Amino acid sequence: MQGKWIMLSCLLAGAACAADHAGEVVFALGDVTVRQGQTVRPLHTGDKVYAGDLLQTGSNGHVHVRTVDQGFLSVRPASRLFIEQYRYEAAQPASSSIRFRLEQGVMRSVTGKGGQAAKGNFRLNTPVAAIGIRGTDFSVYTDRSETRVSVQQGGVAVSPFTDTCRAEAAGPCAGQSVANLYAGISDQILRLRLQDGRPVILHDASHSLSPESVAPPLPEEKASQPTETAHVAKAMPLPLSDLQLVDVMAGKQDLLPSDTSSPAPGPVPQSLARLDWGRWAGQAGAGSDATYEPIYNDPAGRYTLVRTRQPLALPERGSFDFKLAAADAEVRMGESRVAAAEVSNARLTVDFGKREFHTSLTVTSEALSSPVDLKATGGGVSQDGRLNANQYYQGNMRVRGALSGDGRQAGYIFSHAINEGGLKVVGATQWKRSP
Repeated sequence: MQGKWIMLSCLLAGAACAADHAGEVVFALGDVTVRQGQTVRPLHTGDKVYAGDLLQTGSNGHVHVRTVDQGFLSVRPASRLFIEQYRYEAAQPASSSIRFRLEQGVMRSVTGKGGQAAKGNFRLNTPVAAIGIRGTDFSVYTDRSETRVSVQQGGVAVSPFTDTCRAEAAGPCAGQSVANLYAGISDQILRLRLQDGRPVILHDASHSLSPESVAPPLPEEKASQPTETAHVAKAMPLPLSDLQLVDVMAGKQDLLPSDTSSPAPGPVPQSLARLDWGRWAGQAGAGSDATYEPIYNDPAGRYTLVRTRQPLALPERGSFDFKLAAADAEVRMGESRVAAAEVSNARLTVDFGKREFHTSLTVTSEALSSPVDLKATGGGVSQDGRLNANQYYQGNMRVRGALSGDGRQAGYIFSHAINEGGLKVVGATQWKRSP
């Protein structure tokens, strides 16, 4: 009851709530801004954030916040997180009241002392779902029609908005429309779509649906967490023990050989990381592999991109064009192949200084009534050279890929949902940087 009174007081006296100190930025990269009232300004490491602030990230933006109660927030690229309320009572943590609204994109939340002690006063809303906690480390992806949640520690309670689960309420909702997800159950996520009456638990063995796959964390995320809350999250299995590198596109095991025709200026370390294409042979195992790290596994198992575990020496600045070296694509219904497809008009530009890329291509097939023009605008380039773009926020195709160790070659797996009936285009591309 006390939490509800705090929330009501906050709504009635919004200006006072806006002054509550929520936390401090401990890491900011790329396009990151904060909207405070009518003012929008860049957000930098060391800046404080408050209740009433809207944190916004561009396609290459990441921001990490340590909250005043030793919690942690990570806002990933192309996201908008509104801190509606963050009132932490250090003397009486159970009286704390915390509310967020994730309007779009991906975030991770590690509950601090206030949320742990006052679970009934913690709420995260999306356009689709009300999310309460059980004392939690969890990640959320949302757009206007769908929310997906994964849990690393603790548990969450997710519900659609109903007469008994209102957006302005506090804490977890109750009733038959609520679904709970707890950590420790491998490869499961909760998904709630706008048309659904209740969230469903999905088995996501390929990790293609999880928020961590939509917008992967940066390596700096672990270091950004307060010591009191930092922990080693459940590692994704690296199913490479049964990976057989076979002819996928160009009839070679190594489809991206080292480019020795025009070496990069200055000394370059030998044996830099190399990209390889593969295809799953039978049932993929769950062991790790000393030679390869997984970049992305197509859920249907037809395309797999891996990179050798060797050093990276990526350029720190400069924008470069890449030429398409090879491609393979197909039209699918669900995970079943419908027809082969061809890729043309392909372009890729990587801006190492801005940590973003732009790419476009055209897909044609006898199974399609007309050519499909695809693009990813402003996709992010992580510090370890991975390429990520989302279909709905960064163009009209999803991209998961990587750069080779010297940044002279690239590869990515793309997909585009054509209709809600499950028809889609999926393919793989390899690129070589122009001189």
